[in-house]
Amino acid sequence: MAVSKDTQRKLTAILSADVVGYSRLMGDDEEATFPPPHCPYGALFGKVEDTPN
Repeated sequence: MAVSKDTQRKLTAILSADVVGYSRLMGDDEEATFPPPHCPYGALFGKVEDTPN
């Protein structure tokens, strides 16, 4: 699948903003950013099959 340069730039900007936002959250409250070790990943996000399209 070919992606245009314009689309690639937009996706890069979105990813960069997401990384910056996550880094800010980590800086604000590292404990709350990570799930507790006893909490399974599936309990937080559910299964991919369960996600509506």
